[in-house]
Amino acid sequence: MMVGIGMILAALTSFLVSGAAPAAAAPGTGAGSVMNPNAPYIVPKNKATNKCLDDSFEFNLRTFECNGQRYQRWTVIVRTIGIVTLINQATGRCLDDSGTYGLRSFECNEGEYQLMAVNDSGGNGYSIKGVQTRLCADDSKQFGLRHLSCNELPFQLWGN
Repeated sequence: MMVGIGMILAALTSFLVSGAAPAAAAPGTGAGSVMNPNAPYIVPKNKATNKCLDDSFEFNLRTFECNGQRYQRWTVIVRTIGIVTLINQATGRCLDDSGTYGLRSFECNEGEYQLMAVNDSGGNGYSIKGVQTRLCADDSKQFGLRHLSCNELPFQLWGN
């Protein structure tokens, strides 16, 4: 079941106000396991390129034409207020962002490089920012998927 980022942000807000764990805070699946295809998920679609965040064992992390496949479904695990882990439903790998390796998918390990801040950009979409690097997921036709200093331009805005 696809959920909107608004639902995720509402769960985060509920956590902030009440201190109770939001419904989106399902336990992780463990390293290397593939997500339940019926778990709630988001499909991040870039506002500039109209391509979806996609992960497969053959092509790794990239953006690709949106097609509704599990490679483009990301389960959101709420870690703390405003911080999530994104787990790909096809590969079971996490979105991972480090200064050494850049933006990639990697075996889930609950490390700091797999913590992402997902921020609403006032109804224009949301940004995905690596907590450790403080860089945002950015996609353009010229340079492809990468991480850059956050700037709130459409290359760094995502939606469902």
